[in-house]
Amino acid sequence: MPPNTLASNTLALAALALLILAAACGPSKKEAEAEAEKARAAAEPPEAPPEPPKPAFKAEIRGADGREMSHVPAGPFLRGSKVGVGTDEERPQKTLALKGFWIDRNEVSVGDWTRCLKAGPCSNDKLYRQYRIKDPDKRPEPCNYGQPDRDAHPMNCVSWFGAEAYCKWAGKRLPTEAEWEKAARGTDGRLYPWGEEKADCSRACMVDKSMYGCGTRTSCPIGSRGQRGMSPYGAFDMSGNVYEWVADFYSQTYYQDAPTENPFNSARDAQRPVRGGAFSSDEDGARAAKRSAFNAVDRVSFVGFRCASDE
Repeated sequence: MPPNTLASNTLALAALALLILAAACGPSKKEAEAEAEKARAAAEPPEAPPEPPKPAFKAEIRGADGREMSHVPAGPFLRGSKVGVGTDEERPQKTLALKGFWIDRNEVSVGDWTRCLKAGPCSNDKLYRQYRIKDPDKRPEPCNYGQPDRDAHPMNCVSWFGAEAYCKWAGKRLPTEAEWEKAARGTDGRLYPWGEEKADCSRACMVDKSMYGCGTRTSCPIGSRGQRGMSPYGAFDMSGNVYEWVADFYSQTYYQDAPTENPFNSARDAQRPVRGGAFSSDEDGARAAKRSAFNAVDRVSFVGFRCASDE
């Protein structure tokens, strides 16, 4: 072989070896493109997380009181608490079927009650009690009616009979205990109207550092927690603010033998259930499955109500 040819072949083989070595040691085209994309992403500000979707529900003005109500469609829901959560009166946890109904989006306010009072049905003195505090500078008046700055607060200090009278005047009724619970927590058995997140003052008017009403020592204006505290059907304050009367009579053991379709406890008793916790409730008391009760004639500052109606 001629010397020139030998030299040329040697150079070609050396160049090929360098190319192979470069390919083995250096990044591939795809790797280089990926690295470049990472660099661009690091240089750009991150996108803001998307807004959570608003719950879909149907709401409209209904009743003689002209208040907005949410529709709760017919179908099953999970009622009560599983073992390890709550108390025995909340068990067994069971799937119930309810017919469709409507429920007030907000608790009945002092302003709403005043319209009923002027119309006549809410004028009976036995329906409402005004407590008087000896030193209001140290402790606020507990009852909202008659306080100049509380027209938008829930009507409290009203008996079960007062709540019933208002709802009847409005062409409505009190919700059953099962209807109330479905409207508060939806169908999936969640702990609170908004889900599983811990109850706090951003979502409910409740106890904060041993102070009632998130430090105000009173109830809060209705709907003040907005969408953060809203139920799956668009109802506000179903956790905290004031307990709410429901239509049933009360029994600690009712859940054990209750029917699985449209249950209503008609076994007469002096007590009526109240649901939803109050401005005096802690995290446990604000749970959607929590059950409590008062005598039907009781008129206390922690109890108010909202109305329901049939489809």
